[in-house]
Amino acid sequence: EKIEQLVWTGDKDNAGEFDGLLTILNGEESVIKANGTGAYAGIKAAYSAIPVAVLPKATIFVGADTFRAFMLDMVEKNYYHYAANGADVQEFILPGTNTKVVAVNGLNGTNKVVAADANNLFYGCDMMDDAESIDFFYSKDNRSYRLVLDFNAGSQVAYPNEVVVGTIA
Repeated sequence: EKIEQLVWTGDKDNAGEFDGLLTILNGEESVIKANGTGAYAGIKAAYSAIPVAVLPKATIFVGADTFRAFMLDMVEKNYYHYAANGADVQEFILPGTNTKVVAVNGLNGTNKVVAADANNLFYGCDMMDDAESIDFFYSKDNRSYRLVLDFNAGSQVAYPNEVVVGTIA
């Protein structure tokens, strides 16, 4: 959970963190901005701002909290374009498009929408040299098993001018 949060919202100015995708994108002038009031309007605004060349491969990422609000907006507007089978749905095709809206816990609480080709967003870690360590042990003090991982990690965006970052008011 912590790694997913760092991938999206990490800030290297905080000890032990690396710059997440939002931090990187906020520092880029070429990022496309799109804002909306309410989850449905914010997601629609982000979709409308996606460059045509990126659109066939685009995915819209939102926090699980925004995704839940989006689904409730769909019901409120009487847009019943989904299977109401009670399944734990974490992705949904935006009605009238071929673009997926995907809930990611790393964006929870940010009120941000990120629309991009997922192949343009990167997370990497080392785990191949002496800079990392993995230790799995039984702690008699706590009477539990413990796992300790030390490794280097980071996020990056290849083409920020092909990414839409929206804010939901």
